[in-house]
Amino acid sequence: MTVSTYQGLHAAIKNGFPLSKELKQLDVQTIVVDECHHLQNAWWKSLMTVVDALNPIVVALTATPPYDVSGAEWERYDQLCGAIDEEIGVPELVAAHNLCPHQDYIYFSQPTDDEQAQITSFREKLDDFLAFLQLNLGFKDLLKQHPYLNDPEANFEAIYQNPAYFSSIIVVLNYLGRVIPVEAIGIIGADETDIPPLNEQWLETFWNGAFKDPYFENLADHEDYKKVIQHLKKIGALSRGRLRLSSPEKLDKALRSSKSKLKSIEQIVQLEYDSLKEDLRMVILTDFIRKEALPKHELDTKPVDLIGVVPIFERIRRKFPLKIELGVLTGSLVIIPTFSEALFDEIVVENQLDFMDFSKKKLIHDVDYLIIEAKESAKDKMVHIVTTLFQRGGITVLVGTKSLLGEGWDAPAINALVLATVVGSFVYSNQMRGRAIRTLRHDATKTANIWHLVCVDHFNAHGGSDFNILKRRFRSFHGLSFDVQPLIQNGISRFDLPDFPLTNKNIEQLNQEMEIHAQNRPRLLNEWKTALETGVEMTEEIKIPIKRTKRYKKEHQLLVNQLHYDLDYEFEDMSKSLVYHVISSIILNLILFFSAPDLILDFAYLLLVFSFILGLLLRKKILKFLRIISLIRRIEHKIKSNDYSVFFAMISFIYSFIFLAIGGIQGIAFFLSMLLLFFIFWIGGHEFTIFKTWNLHKTHVDTKAFLQKIGRIILNTLNVLNIVKPKDKALKLQVKKDSDSESDLNLTLLNSTPKEEHVFMDSIQELMNPIDNPRYLLALDSKASKNDKVYYAVPTSVSKNKKAAELFLEFWKAELGDAELIFTRNIDGRHELLKARGQSFSLDSHPETERMSRWS
Repeated sequence: MTVSTYQGLHAAIKNGFPLSKELKQLDVQTIVVDECHHLQNAWWKSLMTVVDALNPIVVALTATPPYDVSGAEWERYDQLCGAIDEEIGVPELVAAHNLCPHQDYIYFSQPTDDEQAQITSFREKLDDFLAFLQLNLGFKDLLKQHPYLNDPEANFEAIYQNPAYFSSIIVVLNYLGRVIPVEAIGIIGADETDIPPLNEQWLETFWNGAFKDPYFENLADHEDYKKVIQHLKKIGALSRGRLRLSSPEKLDKALRSSKSKLKSIEQIVQLEYDSLKEDLRMVILTDFIRKEALPKHELDTKPVDLIGVVPIFERIRRKFPLKIELGVLTGSLVIIPTFSEALFDEIVVENQLDFMDFSKKKLIHDVDYLIIEAKESAKDKMVHIVTTLFQRGGITVLVGTKSLLGEGWDAPAINALVLATVVGSFVYSNQMRGRAIRTLRHDATKTANIWHLVCVDHFNAHGGSDFNILKRRFRSFHGLSFDVQPLIQNGISRFDLPDFPLTNKNIEQLNQEMEIHAQNRPRLLNEWKTALETGVEMTEEIKIPIKRTKRYKKEHQLLVNQLHYDLDYEFEDMSKSLVYHVISSIILNLILFFSAPDLILDFAYLLLVFSFILGLLLRKKILKFLRIISLIRRIEHKIKSNDYSVFFAMISFIYSFIFLAIGGIQGIAFFLSMLLLFFIFWIGGHEFTIFKTWNLHKTHVDTKAFLQKIGRIILNTLNVLNIVKPKDKALKLQVKKDSDSESDLNLTLLNSTPKEEHVFMDSIQELMNPIDNPRYLLALDSKASKNDKVYYAVPTSVSKNKKAAELFLEFWKAELGDAELIFTRNIDGRHELLKARGQSFSLDSHPETERMSRWS
């Protein structure tokens, strides 16, 4: 067995050591990569050279997959580590007492007056810019003359390469009040009614595309264009060559490092101290030390208003001078309470260290605290000693940096954690959470509260960048929901937050609710116990907003149109058959009238009896036809074309007189009985195209059944392609209504492995989400609306080649009717792809699916 660090391996290969050759000679066949979330960049390259040379079995272990890295980094990570084969969920670890019951809490704050003034000023400047843009007639004309709009076919390749930019040109021009050329909007299969309103995201897309657009590059010296660029610079929206309006870098920084978070920390410390008193073991992790913020003398009471170790220490020291034992632990600054000096010395002796290795001096501005410094020989022991001091209560609130304590640091006594970081990835966040949720030996009642600080932007409909970052990270944090009967799930929805933007009252109420939950730790223990009993494993669900998508509404309309088309076709066929039937009825009536007039009525009765018996035999088909006609009428209150209804009325009126003249009342009775017999015979011997359309329509209206079929299509295709391989238990699809929205559905795949579940969920998302750049498309149309299509992306998992895509198409046809397969990597296919993307012109009309996992 060879054990090495990633740094060591990387250095060896970088310095030319033939590591792969050496390991090959030793016949190494297995490589174990621990904490593999680090393997994304330079270390990945070095390790991949070894893996490529040896082709070994790779066992990759991590508690924190790097979910929020870039696409390229994730691809590298996935190439080395592969899909997840086995996952041990947080609930399983709590149930096995490897982790303690815990809960995340969010403490909301508002920007300070100064910060709010910055935000308000920027929004006002943005409004001024939009007003300026509206009045800039020269720029409007420049935009209207853009070649993408006036000759889209000639610029098709450029449009195809950046369809979002092309769409943004249409959105901006529409906002400026100019008429959009029909050819331009038609190329993406949309019309004027589909153009979404201008918002910050569309404006960003437009300008960031314009900066690289040859058309605008050639206009760099044009006076009207220059004025617009100058105005953008003036409002402070340009940063490193990119335009940021929805979350400008300066405002992002103001929110993430808001001074209001210092006040939040004070309130959380007060809350946890009141709840736990001397049992409190709180850690506050932040990014920067900010040593310069230490006061220079006892009377130095200048405000501390930056997020950092020293400012947080100072705020707490001033707020709670006698209540808590406060300490600092960083790589360059260590502070302990003077009260704990004797315990510190005791721990030094226990670790067989020399007192002379450590120096102590009182804080200049507060003699109740000591700064501890270690000689070079003892520096590596400092973290252990201070950690032990914290574990034993010599420090009850410890402030440190995430770089030192965020990963690998072990202090199981932690029962409250505050994440006061302004930077850091999901990996860092989850690693930091991991410090608090470890079990404490000999204390089965340990619980942990993890506090996340968020400063919200009242102007932003989604809460602002600080909240959005937290929202993304919560996709991978599992905990109890705030329901009456709590569930264990991921995502920020478990807090049942109100709609954004939040009011001052909302923020106050939310913080009060968080505080109430956080203070009741016995309740947290019981809720975990109850929630664990409701399930056996984490299952992934996908929330699908089918009814809220424009595609669903369009597909629904296509089916309605097809129903009317089919109904017209059936009536046309019936009218042709009716003419022959009436003529034969007249001939038969004449024969009876002249040969045996007394038998006409008896014959009519006989026909009625025969019709009754035949009708009973065909009652299901007859009732279905009548019901479909009735319901189609109800859909649009009238049949699409009334021609055949009028034709039937005229036929009945004319021939009623003929039969009345030929056979009197008996003739009419005979005619009606013959007409009834014709109707029954016609239905019995007729293959209805409308039945198939009606069944599709019923399935589509029943979104639960529709989604069940969608899932079955994907699952059957994956099964035939051997991508999923059911073993002990058959894979089962479960569809149910979402608890938060009556119109949305949740889809779950039961009895699957993590890998099968991952592939299936990815496939569902690709199929149901707005279309990006798939290799194949499915196009649904109808005979009634040849030029009106609905598109779906064929998932990547089942479209590696044409044969796989055609297999998917066959399963689709069997479940959901006719569709056309379109290859998008040729010129015709790219035209169709642009139209398909036009379906989701605005995300408001095509919301994305949302993945979540629950203990069930």
